[in-house]
Amino acid sequence: DAVVVFTKSEQSTVPNENVYVSFSNYRDFDEFDIQTDFHEREIDIGFLGRFHETKGITALVKACQNLTSRFPKLRVRLLGNGPQYKKIEELVGQSSQIELAGWVERENIPSELNNIRTLIVPSEAEGLPTTVLEAMGCGVVVVASPVGSIPDLIDDEKNGFLLENNSKTSIEQTMQDICQMNNIEEIASNGRESVKNRYSLSAAQRNFEMISHNIVN
Repeated sequence: DAVVVFTKSEQSTVPNENVYVSFSNYRDFDEFDIQTDFHEREIDIGFLGRFHETKGITALVKACQNLTSRFPKLRVRLLGNGPQYKKIEELVGQSSQIELAGWVERENIPSELNNIRTLIVPSEAEGLPTTVLEAMGCGVVVVASPVGSIPDLIDDEKNGFLLENNSKTSIEQTMQDICQMNNIEEIASNGRESVKNRYSLSAAQRNFEMISHNIVN
């Protein structure tokens, strides 16, 4: 007998010696590709998702308020909508460095991501968000909470960054460290290679062929 699971973290929970991992969130990395050079991007910190407390949006904005006061040229762009939009709008106020951009249509996501250097995903709970895969495909450095299957993909400080938790303090400290790093573009490049190698259609085909061969034999 053999068992197929969708994440590495699930592999250890199955009481079977023949457990294979078949990643399920495959993306088109010709669509989610690097269109803009990393240093030509205008936005230093981005958020793309639902404005809900479980997504850590309030803590993110409060961290960004402190960061923008420390780094006068830092630019933040918040993309999305949700039940906390009005609250976030009030929190942002008249800030010239933090922009509320509203909902983004699907076809515009690649171009939006290509204008961002780092994407923050400070969620309380996740599986493996497609936003993370798409951002990494576009050469964005992803900074995310260590929840769900995210740690299966992100190797901290190698192809992205894992927050200690999704608190304002953790977000602020991590981003402050990133702002002073010299190899951030290399990390972005490593992130793109990671998702291309594991979550492209060709990677899916190779993986399924390998699993089928091993099961049959």
